[in-house]
Amino acid sequence: MKKILFFILILFSLFVFSTTHDYRSITQITFVNSIGIDYNIESDEFTMYFFILNNYTFAQTGNSASFTNTHAYTAKETDKTILGAENKIRNNSNTKFDLRHVRSLVLSESFFTSNNLKHLIDYFVNNINYNPSFEIYTTSDNLAELYKIEHFSEVSGYYTILVNTQNNIPVNHVTYNNLCNDVLIPNYTVSYQKIKLKKGVIESGEEKYISLNFDGCSFINESNQLISFKYINLHGLGYFITNGNRTIVIEEASEVYNFSPNKFKIDYYIKNNKLIIEVDINGAFLNANLDNNENELKEILIKKISNDIILMNDTLINYDIDFFNIGYRYKNKYNYKEIKLDFKFNISLI
Repeated sequence: MKKILFFILILFSLFVFSTTHDYRSITQITFVNSIGIDYNIESDEFTMYFFILNNYTFAQTGNSASFTNTHAYTAKETDKTILGAENKIRNNSNTKFDLRHVRSLVLSESFFTSNNLKHLIDYFVNNINYNPSFEIYTTSDNLAELYKIEHFSEVSGYYTILVNTQNNIPVNHVTYNNLCNDVLIPNYTVSYQKIKLKKGVIESGEEKYISLNFDGCSFINESNQLISFKYINLHGLGYFITNGNRTIVIEEASEVYNFSPNKFKIDYYIKNNKLIIEVDINGAFLNANLDNNENELKEILIKKISNDIILMNDTLINYDIDFFNIGYRYKNKYNYKEIKLDFKFNISLI
């Protein structure tokens, strides 16, 4: 009987010890979900932000967060180097930061210089605290304001910019490896999603809360300068970056048409010294005039998409951006600034 009691006592002690150890580990380690880096040109200093998601409260509410709890916290420090800023955050905190689960890196537009990009790559190469599988985003907004977001709307929760990674979202992903290739490999071009603060997606009474949105994309040109464009100013980008999932507004003469794509697939390749753009569309005109027949509606859609892509390509070429990666994909066999575009459409109206 004594042996049984002794055995039970040992099991109880082990249970208490293990649970206490687990509790201490959880409370002493903070998991960083996103990192932001800003650069001040005048002071030549970097400001690093750690975005820390309150995983407990977020798990209780899901993406549609309530308005009563704080769901995220931010730590930040400034230094002459990125590593120095990270060390300051660590040294000025009584908790340990785990960076292995970082899902996104948000870079301010002011960060993009040749020296800073090389400094960033060296920082991650020499830092064993990271598993650099995160995604890269750019922003022209204040990072401190961006990381203040506490209320996750359908936009910011679904797109998981600061939270996690989903593979089914309708935008292109850019990883850290893409950034390295963009900087280190000649003629390699990457499109970075551009984050914008958005107010009014989620509301409570008369109060409108800040959420996040993709409003365009950025490119690093041949001089390692960041060039950014908004979708509303360069519609053609949306066909490639967002997979054409948005309603296409067409102004034709005095008429305005709204085309809602159910399926939008776009591909491109070079054939007979031309860049062929293949567009496969299935969708419906929401407000088509009954006087228009199906062929006329198809021609209106073809004209709109073709003109948008031609304008997009001409604009990007003026900024020395090889959007279609012609130089890299075809080993400089073709000059991306001289090659002509041709189109093939397969349209099914429903």
